[in-house]
Amino acid sequence: MKNYSLMLENREGLHLLTFVFLPDDGEGQYPVVLARNPYASGEHESMLESYANMGRSLVEDGFCVIFQNCRGHGGSEGDFIPFMHEREDGLDVLAWIEKQPFFNGNVYLYGGSYLTFVHLSYMDELPPFVKGAYLTVMSANGQLAFSKGGAFKADIGSIWYLAVYHSQDLIHGDPYKSYREEWGNLPLCDYPKRCYGYDVPPFVDSFYLTYDPYACKGAFSEATDAFKNLKIPVFIGDGWAEMFFQGMTEMWRDLPEETKKQSAFLLGPWGHAMSVDENWVYPFTGAGDCSCSPHQWFSHLYRGTPLKQIQLGKINYYHAGAGTWEAQEDFPEGDKTCCYYLQPDRSLSRTAPGDGLISYEADPASPPWFPGGPNTFCTPPVGYAKQPEPDFHPGVVSFLSAPLEKDLTICGVMDAELELSTDCESTMFLARLSVVETNGNATVIQDAPLVLNDLKPGEKFTATLPLGQLCWTIKAGERIRLDVSSADSHNYVVHPNLPGDLFRMTETKVAHQNIHLGKSLLRLKYR
Repeated sequence: MKNYSLMLENREGLHLLTFVFLPDDGEGQYPVVLARNPYASGEHESMLESYANMGRSLVEDGFCVIFQNCRGHGGSEGDFIPFMHEREDGLDVLAWIEKQPFFNGNVYLYGGSYLTFVHLSYMDELPPFVKGAYLTVMSANGQLAFSKGGAFKADIGSIWYLAVYHSQDLIHGDPYKSYREEWGNLPLCDYPKRCYGYDVPPFVDSFYLTYDPYACKGAFSEATDAFKNLKIPVFIGDGWAEMFFQGMTEMWRDLPEETKKQSAFLLGPWGHAMSVDENWVYPFTGAGDCSCSPHQWFSHLYRGTPLKQIQLGKINYYHAGAGTWEAQEDFPEGDKTCCYYLQPDRSLSRTAPGDGLISYEADPASPPWFPGGPNTFCTPPVGYAKQPEPDFHPGVVSFLSAPLEKDLTICGVMDAELELSTDCESTMFLARLSVVETNGNATVIQDAPLVLNDLKPGEKFTATLPLGQLCWTIKAGERIRLDVSSADSHNYVVHPNLPGDLFRMTETKVAHQNIHLGKSLLRLKYR
């Protein structure tokens, strides 16, 4: 392997540290795999060694691998502002590659998480020599990435941004301490200033993705429609419990049909790490039985090497509970529906109950904190975490089914349809769906926050909280659990229970919430 590094000049005159790894003596022409990274740090030699190890299998197979450190990180000049400047910097390095003597006319894009976003930012303007991509765990749509049901995902941007943007300037020393000290204080729009001592407008813009998918001008606004006219085959990898899953489902559906036939989606029982967490108590047997590495994908695209475990044109997904892998063109969707009604004794029953209600208080000053969930990222536990006992907080109402008499394979988009009332004009409700094993361990499998506005205090209304995609066989003897609340401070910004701009709110109100029984239900699709 031959390697060298250079400070590659971009259109603004900034120099970005770039590492080039070539097969053998480097005298030939090769297909190129490109990755751009904002997380690089340390001494030059340690970065060189790390990148060499990451790209070794591809280089040994005849690919040139290029890693570039994003501006402001790992020795690259400039100021790193998350999601900004990736479009122009990415196009600049592609233009440079085209002129190199080692280039044989084929470029492939590689990334995961933010390393995927850097490519999404210019995917609507790909040069013709880009022939394919391997992209995991990142949404092209900023609104779906950073919010759900009108609630900002508190565990993502509020900590991650601090870690990658001017972390040396943090008043409280490190991202986690800064988050703990400042996130609960109001107004949230001043959160960056409380952490740094100065305003960071792009940081605040990321909050407003909750309301507008184009809020981050020059950043997410340029990535939103990345896949709609894509002509290159792309491998998408994600997990059922991953925070960007909703956005990646839209990316798959956006693909033109001809492109989709040459592409593939791998969807496992994973969170952001694309692996099963050792702290999860649910037994995800067979989770590692289906895989596709970047090396396998790029070899397939360039040489036609057959893929042994992945079917093209399909979503290759893990079926939890069954412990099997299946493949089909779209997400699994049950053709039958069953309803579990919320009962006065806090059970779930297939029989509709009589009238009644269950009330609780939602105090923004003392919100519940649910462990895990599909939108956790920075603070553990993440993903499929074990849940506390039912009704573990005064602001949580838990409903539990009897043990199932036979297996139930739920698949598709489930929802909780709740008849509610409140004494607020604006508030939030949250539903969390868990499976309770025969040993009593409860594992969260989906959640659904929903911010509601223009309410009339005291009047009943019906709200449908979509619980998201999944495919899971709940086994005979296991139970279904539904938690209803108005907050989850681990996952989402706590709603102040007042109308107005959530991020400029300086006051809060204790909400008195009512769940009206008789019509409130959990709707499951099954096959």
